[in-house]
Amino acid sequence: MARRKIEHPDGWTTILGPSRDGKYLHLDENSSRYVFEAIPLQDLQREFEQARNSTEKAELSEELQSIIIPRRFQIEHAICFGLGSFCRHTTQRGTSMRQLLAFMDICANLQKGGNPIQASIQDPVLTATDKNFLSSHGLEILDRGDGFEKITAKTFVFLAFIPKRLWRAHLHQLQKSPLFISPDVTSIQDNISQAEFTDATDQFDVAFEDMTTEREKLPFPVDEKHSPGFYGLKIYIKAQDGDDVAI
Repeated sequence: MARRKIEHPDGWTTILGPSRDGKYLHLDENSSRYVFEAIPLQDLQREFEQARNSTEKAELSEELQSIIIPRRFQIEHAICFGLGSFCRHTTQRGTSMRQLLAFMDICANLQKGGNPIQASIQDPVLTATDKNFLSSHGLEILDRGDGFEKITAKTFVFLAFIPKRLWRAHLHQLQKSPLFISPDVTSIQDNISQAEFTDATDQFDVAFEDMTTEREKLPFPVDEKHSPGFYGLKIYIKAQDGDDVAI
């Protein structure tokens, strides 16, 4: 059996590959590893607690706090896209776990002294085990495509991974977010050939201009131990009324 590639109307791609018994298993879009359903939920919970204990002791968390807390963000909703499945190879699962913890840590800091934030996760490769695991930590699971429509001027967006054609299609929605974390948008655009997209629009150009010239752009803090999954990420910040930080 050969691999099968399924293109979805909303821009996501699902890749299916054969297992030894002839049944198709999901493959992550940015990975060649199979997604296994067989990882017990309690194992994921144990790894989550171990990763959280390690992260809380890291300077990474303190650096994120120093970036987030002084700014007067009015955030009501947070969405994380592209975490991938936690039912993957141990190394890849660790990367997703660290990204999840960073997202949750930022949400916790954003709601200090304010209203609770509804935190959501969207990724088409999430398995039933993934959804049970994430839901157990109070995270809402969004169906494919719903997340982009929910972005407003009060939404924090953490974009761990996104296909470039989907990024281009939704940048005008992502641009609404006052706090946006993603791979460097300039690098993504530089890697897109003009031949791939002949439908350039004023809407995209305005959003790209906002991201690249109208915002404070900071490198996502990394350290040697917790760096996988964070190298190349940038924090894009719109100035907020009452900020304690000079832009």
